Amino acid sequence: ELRYEYEWVYDAVIEQEFGSGTPVNAMVIGGGGYCYPRYLELSRPGSYVEVAEIDPEVTEAAHAAFGLPRDTGIHIFDVDARNRVNDLVRAKRSGETVPEFDCIFGDSINDYTVPYHLTTLEFTRDVHDLLGSRGLYLLNMIDLFDSGRFLAAVVSTCRQVFPHVYVFNTGRPNDVRDTFIVVSADRALNLGAVPERIRVRHDYAGGLVKTATLDELIARTGRKVLTDD
Repeated sequence: ELRYEYEWVYDAVIEQEFGSGTPVNAMVIGGGGYCYPRYLELSRPGSYVEVAEIDPEVTEAAHAAFGLPRDTGIHIFDVDARNRVNDLVRAKRSGETVPEFDCIFGDSINDYTVPYHLTTLEFTRDVHDLLGSRGLYLLNMIDLFDSGRFLAAVVSTCRQVFPHVYVFNTGRPNDVRDTFIVVSADRALNLGAVPERIRVRHDYAGGLVKTATLDELIARTGRKVLTDD
């Protein structure tokens, strides 16, 4: 049972792009309660789902309190997601067989921020290298739209790598913290119907942010691109 609005966006986007119940190859960055990885495992039988969760005690808590079975089919890696992604990219470039991901979900939050090394241009390029031609990178993050410097920098950074970048919000006022979901792809996506798709099932107050609105935000915040420096 998905309770967070960003998970509703994740679900509606991949349902539109890959169909309902279709197996996918997915990486989830950050385990938490393992709710979304478990949802993928249950709702899309035959999927390959892996999770990079740096803290094995978080995984243990999910086993103990959130119903994650000990024999789950989810492939769990007790490493920082940056290390996992780097390992896969190196293996791919050396000719080894690695998963070609349909979806990579950025769901690692430290209080109100994404760990910085999971937002940079260098990391985003590596994420891109692990996606298939129809692959999607969906990143969950928090900001205030009125200031919007983090959101603008994340979008600017993703635009350096992906030709098509979209943003959903969850409907909070612009002067309070809101959750934003940044969806990046190599192909144009028609996501205008996603909010209504969500509202069929949930009380969703958010929507798709207009491209012009994002452009204005980026312009007024200085067109910052995040890097490892």
